Amino acid sequence: MVLEILKLNPSALRFVSAEFQNDYEIVMTAVKVNGFSLKYASDILKGNRQVVTQAVMTDGFALDFASSELMNDIDLQKMAIRNNPNMFSCLVNKLTIFEIENEVLELALHLHGKSLALIPNTFHNYRDLVLLAVKNDGKALSHATETLKADREIVWEAVSQNGFALFYASPELKKDREIILKALETSSTCYLSLPIDFQEDLEIIQQTLRYFPNALQFIRSTNLDIQFLTSVVEKNPLLLKYASRVRKDKNLVLKSVELDGNNLQYADSELRQDPELILKAAQQNIKSLVFAKNMGKELLIELSEMNGFLLDYVWNQLGELKTDRDFIIACLKRNGRNFIVLDQSMRDDREILNIALETFGTALYYSDKRFRYEYEMVKKAVRDSPDIHTSIPRVVIDREIVKTILSVKGILFHEFYRFNNDIELVMTAVKQNGKSFKYASENIVRDPEVQTLVVKESGFCFQPNAELFQSRMEHCYFGAYQYEHLPFYPFNNYPMEYFYSYNTYNSEVRLPDYSELLKPLQK
Repeated sequence: MVLEILKLNPSALRFVSAEFQNDYEIVMTAVKVNGFSLKYASDILKGNRQVVTQAVMTDGFALDFASSELMNDIDLQKMAIRNNPNMFSCLVNKLTIFEIENEVLELALHLHGKSLALIPNTFHNYRDLVLLAVKNDGKALSHATETLKADREIVWEAVSQNGFALFYASPELKKDREIILKALETSSTCYLSLPIDFQEDLEIIQQTLRYFPNALQFIRSTNLDIQFLTSVVEKNPLLLKYASRVRKDKNLVLKSVELDGNNLQYADSELRQDPELILKAAQQNIKSLVFAKNMGKELLIELSEMNGFLLDYVWNQLGELKTDRDFIIACLKRNGRNFIVLDQSMRDDREILNIALETFGTALYYSDKRFRYEYEMVKKAVRDSPDIHTSIPRVVIDREIVKTILSVKGILFHEFYRFNNDIELVMTAVKQNGKSFKYASENIVRDPEVQTLVVKESGFCFQPNAELFQSRMEHCYFGAYQYEHLPFYPFNNYPMEYFYSYNTYNSEVRLPDYSELLKPLQK
């Protein structure tokens, strides 16, 4: 039994008796899954080479829990470091640096250059050790002595691994052209730490962009050859933002707006008037139309047929189309929100308002107030935007309009208390949002038949009730779930799903006997 548990959860070794913690087979089972379990083994087994070897093979850090004799074993140390190079930090904490063999130290630095930071400063001047470290992690150069930071071979190896290591080199080598070019092959960010003279050097700029085109955002492109700059932007068209000298290239701009329509804003002024570019940009992001210029009537009509088109994006360029009735109606049929930007004379037009209300009920708010007294207009508005009822005179809101509002947003029932005893309106609201039942009158809420209807419609009531839950299951799920199969919360043994009834004292309403329900689950 213990073996089966440890296969699933080896950490359970900490909870078993000392007898089991001293059992070779049990401990071996645990450390095969999780080497860290060696921590809970007996002292005798912590000194057993087979057990410790198996633990270290699983997790290099397990050597930290071995006996002193085995922790000093070179083969186990090397195995642990190969498995997890960070294990070297544990060795340094447990042993002095002089107790660690050179081959172990060299292996640690070879696999994990950051280990250089863990050994005493006196070793930071050992050329061979530092060279091993920077070959694995160029940033380990930061821990070398000033003498070795001026060693060309060491700095070369460091920047070959990580160009950012140039930041730690001596002032003389930071100006070494070959080392700079080598560093740029692995890190473009080191460009920012170069002296100004080198940042403006054409060869260095080209080397940076050749490996990292995105570095163009850090570089002043005024000295770059147009062809080279074009090739850089072709690799990543989104860089058009940082390449002002190629913004007249239509092909480049076209590729750029296909990726992000808003890049139209970076195109040359003439290209922002190009119908092809405008259409491509709008297809990618309709909001990019705010950056277009001098769009003709035909283009605007074509754009108005796109999904998401809003007159607000192009209002200042519409010209005579602002008063073109057919154009305005076509735009409203596609998106009623266009009503907001229309001239007041258009917003006061009955036909135009009617069209806008089909898809944008809030249009009633932006039109002449006289329309708020027209019953059909109000009914159409609340069907799309029920919240607009707050702007409508109370004398207009009758039972039919309230029913329309509740069918769209039932939770608004709390704003119509005078109808809280109307069972039809209550059920209309409940169908849309079960929580609206709490705003019904007390007589309705206490009615068992209504409670059953509400549960069937929305699954909502107030107190735990097994019969209502069963009713819901039979009505909506054909009795698929039975009480004895319900999952339960382990902390309170309550079923995860249960339904509610307002009156727990009603003789016909009984709370379920949870102890009986849970018996099948506890077996």
